[in-house]
Amino acid sequence: MKVLVATKALGVFDALQGVEAKKALYTDQIYQVVPEVQLAIIDWEDIIPYPHSVKMIKDLLVARGIPTITSQEFLAQPARYLDLKPTAKGPQLPEKKSIAFVSYSGGTGKTTLALDTALHFARRTKLPVLFVEFTYGVSALSTITGLTMPSLCELSTQLEAEPML
Repeated sequence: MKVLVATKALGVFDALQGVEAKKALYTDQIYQVVPEVQLAIIDWEDIIPYPHSVKMIKDLLVARGIPTITSQEFLAQPARYLDLKPTAKGPQLPEKKSIAFVSYSGGTGKTTLALDTALHFARRTKLPVLFVEFTYGVSALSTITGLTMPSLCELSTQLEAEPML
């Protein structure tokens, strides 16, 4: 059993001797380990909401069917919670995967295919997706949306440049 531990209560770690504990306090750390865990011990007041909101993490845990308890609930009866059978539901997500669409030719449909894939994944999993376009010339995404977007070079060299959302 793998347990997500998102609390500052040190007693939880003592009670989890011999159990694989995934420690996290930032929402991104929690997001990264959710596909692996069967139980979440979370003190919500200890969570740092970066970069995801606490609500998004709560919704994700509910959607995955992962039992979520506080450190006080766990410490009252640790054996009860460590005997839980895995109940996670929902699609089994690959761990930290990227999909790249590459071609040296323009006009082959890379941007359209990548956008459709990202949208499909977001709709099916209810998880956030990131679409990154590395261009060698005119941005197809800018052309499709009609928006002026900063290039990777501008983002890395100009402090005031903001990525598009």
